Amino acid sequence: MRRKTNIKKGYSIIELLVVIAIFSIISVIVSQSLVLSLRGSKKSESVIEVKNNVDVALSTMERLLRNAKSIDCSTAHASGGSQVKYVDEFGANTLFACVVDSTNGNYIASGSASPKKLTNNSAVEVTNCVSVFSCPVIANSPPMVEISIKAQHKNNDILGSEGAIVESRTRVLLRTY
Repeated sequence: MRRKTNIKKGYSIIELLVVIAIFSIISVIVSQSLVLSLRGSKKSESVIEVKNNVDVALSTMERLLRNAKSIDCSTAHASGGSQVKYVDEFGANTLFACVVDSTNGNYIASGSASPKKLTNNSAVEVTNCVSVFSCPVIANSPPMVEISIKAQHKNNDILGSEGAIVESRTRVLLRTY
């Protein structure tokens, strides 16, 4: 006599749980790598934005200060930031200042009557406004201005602790012929 055995085809509950666990681990790894990739992309965009703003401000100041007839770093700006007053190549008195503004954020401005923002993006803020400009005196050297700008993206809290912070320094020697 032949005996019939009932063979059930399909998956056991343990096999299903193992497969679900493996897929959940894979999905967590994939989602974490996607989040890190997006965060890195956002940080790169912010750093580029801040760097471009700082570079525009520095190049404008370098060009105008290089041809200045005289400079004066001895006074602070009315807002509390540093400034450099200069007489431009045409004999006009003007200035560059780091304006401390609690509502709009700190920024670099140009002009004496109505200062114009050189850092033209409202998402960029200068963080070292008190010490942006200095005028060291070195023997046997023409007058000079040292500019040190440290700026950040205002949305650093969104970007995390590694935020978009950029530091740039330059030394401008006046052409005193």
